[in-house]
Amino acid sequence: MKNNIRSNFDMLLPYEEQLWRLGALAERYFAEDPNTSLLKLRQFSEILAQSLAARTGLFT
Repeated sequence: MKNNIRSNFDMLLPYEEQLWRLGALAERYFAEDPNTSLLKLRQFSEILAQSLAARTGLFT
C-alpha cells in the first residue's frame, strides 16, 4: 500500500504512518465518496490531536 498511494500527505510517512495512511485515504475518497473522506479526516484529526497532546505531556 505504501508504494501505490502518492498524496499530499507523503511527508508524514517517515514520522507517523497511521496519519499518512488516513490522510492519503481521505484524499483518495474525496470525489467518489465524500462521507468516507470526512470520516478519514476526522480519524486523522483525532489521532493528530492525541499525538500532540501526548508529546506535550497533556495526554495521560
